[in-house]
This record gives sequence, structure tokens and C-alpha cells, in this order.
Amino acid sequence: GDNVISVRADVYAEAGWYYEGAGIYRHAYLVKTSPVHVEHDGTAVVTDVAGDQATINVSTEIINEQEDSAVAALPAVNVTRTQTILDATGKTVASVSADLGALKTGQQITARDALVVKNPQLWSLNKPTMYKLVTTLKDGVGKQLDAYETPFGIRTIRFDPNEGFFLNGEH
Repeated sequence: GDNVISVRADVYAEAGWYYEGAGIYRHAYLVKTSPVHVEHDGTAVVTDVAGDQATINVSTEIINEQEDSAVAALPAVNVTRTQTILDATGKTVASVSADLGALKTGQQITARDALVVKNPQLWSLNKPTMYKLVTTLKDGVGKQLDAYETPFGIRTIRFDPNEGFFLNGEH
């Protein structure tokens, strides 16, 4: 059947002598995930540019939020993680896969990867080229559990106390 989500703003709770405001003043989102998923905002991307290539260091928090049953504990889930970097046109420029092994109920891990992008298009104010990291989680039989996208730019920054800020080597 149909699901209904109801949101209520209680304007009478803890009313004071000043105006607290009432209602919802920010965007509200409902995020539905598989019990085994990449944590919301759980991907960090750090770029290191050297010559004509960039090393993309990725840290990903993965959690198994399956609920334990009172009758029998749920088994651990075998998880495979794939990290894919897409350029601005959607073309795959780097990819890596790894078997994480069995992730127990309630367990959270941080997985780390390093991918190399050759001849990267550097992000700048004049040319804000973005890449996209797609993290895909699959179970032991190959069923997709989650896909999480993280946009990022590749660039270098440098601060010099005498000369100031440099983006991609330019003052």
C-alpha cells in the first residue's frame, strides 16, 4: 500500500518570553538506503597532483545497520566495494575494486583507496572541471546494495606567508 510520512512542528513546546519561530525553515529530505550502505557524507576525497597525473585518495565509511532479530542473529554480509572515477563527460578514468569480507550487524568500517588519474583537468575559477566518484557496494552474490556519488575537483593549493595564495601554481 501507500506509505505516508507526517511531519509536525510543535510551536507550543517550551515557549519563552521571546519569539522562537515556528515551522520548518530548511529543506527536509528522506534518504532511503539499504541496511548495508555508505554512511551519509561518509566519503572523503583528497587529491595529490604530481606532473601529468593525480593520485586520488579516498576514505569511505561503510556501515551494516541490519537489525538483530530476537530469535536469531542475522549473519554477516560479504561486501565488495568498487570505486569508479568519472570525468566531466561521464567517461570512466579510473576504477578499483576490493573485497571487504564479512561485515557484521552493527559494524562500521573505514575503507581506503588510492586511484590514479592521468592528465587530469584541474579545477580552477575559470574552468571549474568536476569529477565524480561513484562508490558501489555489492553483496556476496553480486546484488547491488548501495551506490553513492561524491563530486570533487582536482587542484593544487599553496599558501605562502610572503606571496599569498596559489591555485594550481598561479597566484
